Amino acid sequence: MAEEIEWFVGIGWASQSHQVCLVDAHGECLGNEPLRMAGPGIEEQCDWLIARIGATPEIIGWQSK
Repeated sequence: MAEEIEWFVGIGWASQSHQVCLVDAHGECLGNEPLRMAGPGIEEQCDWLIARIGATPEIIGWQSK
């Protein structure tokens, strides 16, 4: 049985700053903010994503392409 994907997280890489965008399964942007790349910023970014989707970290999967 295939899992239903409810959210997508995209990272826009640029030369000066990078952005993280959270999109739902319908293609609606649920929020975006600057990508944090070090130390406590990474934990804050994860907290932001978890708060936006209202899920626990245990159910979040990832795929890199």
